[in-house]
Amino acid sequence: MQESLTKKNGAEPTISELAKNLNIETEMLVLAMEASREVESIYSTVYQNDDNAVYLIDKLAPKDDSDNIVDIIALKEILNCLPAKERQIITMRYFHDKTQSEIAKIIGISQVQVSRMEKKIISVIREKFI
Repeated sequence: MQESLTKKNGAEPTISELAKNLNIETEMLVLAMEASREVESIYSTVYQNDDNAVYLIDKLAPKDDSDNIVDIIALKEILNCLPAKERQIITMRYFHDKTQSEIAKIIGISQVQVSRMEKKIISVIREKFI
């Protein structure tokens, strides 16, 4: 299809043109094209210098998380210092992915109150984190 359109138009067809000629949506064609791409091996060489090769798996390996661990511990300590209601709001909002409206129903306050409290609590956490 692509070759015949190239010969016909004298130029490489666009994805939209291909989709139109195939009678499918552009998004479906893009998905099909991405699905047909060759899978990259995690052991393929991404950099070669002298005899030292760097493989894709080396780039995917987790980085040193020691700073991240310290931040997590500090955040847990700050959260433990918050009053129970404030800790509950932050926990539900950021660790249980609840909306402000859902939290408001659970706690028995308005969504606006949850929003104001959340702003205040985040401000307090930022101050203590520094």
